[in-house]
Amino acid sequence: MITTRHMLDRGWWETNPIFGRHPTNARLAATSGAYFGAEVAGAYLLKRYGQHHKWARVFWIAEPTYQIQEHIRFAAKNESMPQNIQIGQR
Repeated sequence: MITTRHMLDRGWWETNPIFGRHPTNARLAATSGAYFGAEVAGAYLLKRYGQHHKWARVFWIAEPTYQIQEHIRFAAKNESMPQNIQIGQR
């Protein structure tokens, strides 16, 4: 969320249609919070379901692990983009 705000402040725009092209800080926080809540709920339900199903015992950690690596990857991508751009250069 922070690197997204940095990019928006540099003149870039968001490409995720759920956020919109130029989301406000409130929209970024609310949408990111909803995603996080869904991820936590999903992991909890899989772990609880895994008490009776062996495959779910392992699978419950896969989704949060995937999301962590995606956040790291996109944050690194955002920070590696040019910082000093003119509005017409994209």
